[in-house]
Amino acid sequence: MITIRSGSNGPLYTVKSKDGTVLAVDLPAGEVVARFPDLKTVVDRGVAGHVWAAF
Repeated sequence: MITIRSGSNGPLYTVKSKDGTVLAVDLPAGEVVARFPDLKTVVDRGVAGHVWAAF
């Protein structure tokens, strides 16, 4: 799961595993792609398969 929030220099990404374990917090896009290459499409397009929002 990826959570994206606005940072002062652009989007920041928090990455969690399927079981909810936090893998990385507040990474810029380039670092996300470097650490998690499989997430490149999500970072590039900003679109994921299943999106749920609770407000």
